[in-house]
Amino acid sequence: IYTLYSVPSEDRKSLDLKVGDLVKLGFKKPSESNRLPDGPNETMWVMLKKRGKKRNDHMVGELRNRPICFKDLNAYDIISFKEEHVLFVDKQAKMHKADLKKLHKPKLRLVASQPKKKKR
Repeated sequence: IYTLYSVPSEDRKSLDLKVGDLVKLGFKKPSESNRLPDGPNETMWVMLKKRGKKRNDHMVGELRNRPICFKDLNAYDIISFKEEHVLFVDKQAKMHKADLKKLHKPKLRLVASQPKKKKR
């Protein structure tokens, strides 16, 4: 069982999140919510799988880490969250996705190999 750390309202930015983005969320143990008021127990990456149309709608993502502090969570578990819970967006992940698309659509061309000439 966990709660998600919310970014203080004065520190929140408008995020342009798209399905497939990697976001970092802060997870807190409910029993320790009062003990650690300044931050989460553990931060983990979540891949956004579904988002609402409005800014404050719930989003659904897939956990992309192996939790250390949370024995009831596993990699690839489904996580529900809001934009206020997003600590960081990995902009590099967007670039990697574009690169991956290129890799999945290779341009094929035939190249005839010629035998090497022997030196005399």
